[in-house]
Amino acid sequence: MNQDHIITEKLLAYLGDDLPVNEAAALEKQLADDAKLRRLLLEISAEEAALTDWAKAERVAIRLDDEAFRDGEKPEMNPMPIAHGAWLSWGGIAAVLISLASIGFLRDSDSGLVWRGVAQIVASVDAEWDGEQPDLHHSLIPGEYLLSRGSIDLELTDGAEVSLSGPASFQLRSESHLHLLSGNLVANIPEEALGFVVTTPQSEVVDLGTEFGVSVSGQGQTDVHVLDGLVKVLPIDDVVGAKGILVEEGQARRFQTANDVEPLTIPVSSRKRLLGGRRFGEYGLEMLRGSVRLREQFSSADFDKRSADQNWIELIPEQRGVVLHTALAVTIDKPGNYRDFSGEPGSLPAGVKVDSYILHFLPNNRGQVRGVIRFDRPVVAVLCVSDHLRITDGSLGLPSVQYPQGKRPNRGLEPSVSAIENKTGAKTWIPDELILSQDRTTVAIRAMANTERGIDQVRILTLSR
Repeated sequence: MNQDHIITEKLLAYLGDDLPVNEAAALEKQLADDAKLRRLLLEISAEEAALTDWAKAERVAIRLDDEAFRDGEKPEMNPMPIAHGAWLSWGGIAAVLISLASIGFLRDSDSGLVWRGVAQIVASVDAEWDGEQPDLHHSLIPGEYLLSRGSIDLELTDGAEVSLSGPASFQLRSESHLHLLSGNLVANIPEEALGFVVTTPQSEVVDLGTEFGVSVSGQGQTDVHVLDGLVKVLPIDDVVGAKGILVEEGQARRFQTANDVEPLTIPVSSRKRLLGGRRFGEYGLEMLRGSVRLREQFSSADFDKRSADQNWIELIPEQRGVVLHTALAVTIDKPGNYRDFSGEPGSLPAGVKVDSYILHFLPNNRGQVRGVIRFDRPVVAVLCVSDHLRITDGSLGLPSVQYPQGKRPNRGLEPSVSAIENKTGAKTWIPDELILSQDRTTVAIRAMANTERGIDQVRILTLSR
């Protein structure tokens, strides 16, 4: 049996309280020492929570110290059978929360030191990094990061929210201190995070309850833009008698040296102008979990590119506001749990106005990938067989992109794509699986792609505004 499957099955059993006491204790010891294993368990727990339509699914994934969890509040939920046959119960979720109590702490393999995570990436668009790519919703420890392109949204543990656009070089110094070496950011500071500090080579920006932007050029020149509220800016050098400069809403200042006490007044820039491009929320998305990442830039050649490192499901926004002129045959048009996609197709009537997205999965090896997507509008249809995808490529796909055609490569999801051995040595077929939640906002997917046979693709249609 594939080692990845063994680990996944064990974690699923742990979630369902199906592991013997001695095995559960051994697994908890592994979790305490292995950040990657903790991360995988967190992804699985978030996915299973989403599949049961639990309203607090997002907080399970990113707010492990929520008041409701500490007080033992039990959400009302209808259990759903999961892949290995166990049931996801509140007891399973509680076990996850207990075992992940230290998830904010990561061990440095070189020094042996244990660092406390100070931030996590809660959203990204086309993000590429110089060096190891940080994962969504995984704790980031203090250190230096280089975002080569794209944009990210960070949530620091003290509550501050920081958006950055690449190229940007920055250091996380603590849960209340970010040092921007170059690039642009916008920080939104809630009341509980007052006093959050952004430093640059030229200045120190202290929040006094506000939303502000900072832009640092390659030479270190620093521009501070106050979009809402008030900040105090001090020179980074210890200048005798420097009391700092207050910059109010609608104002912007340029600091050219590290002891600049008389900065230039410049026009204030908007959040959109500072960050450029479209933000995560502008794509009709509320949440991504597991191995799903948003790609805004996508070409015909990208369909043939395999994942370079980790296997990813690429989520690519396609058309917006398309009115269907004729009725459309679709694979899925009702909520439910689907493992066989060859049944009677559903139908979407003419006149419906939709936005389209395609999920694309071409792994670097034969393996399973899992993810959860929550939209801010209802999902009206899912297309995941080759004919349905091919027929809609022209009307719902990206105009400048040539989609794969014909029988090679195969497209869509398959009911049986891989066989693994269970504990008795017998082979078990692992199907692709897609779940559309009862409120139609959440899609969860487990896909096993065979790189020799083709690619997994799914087109999702949401109701357009």
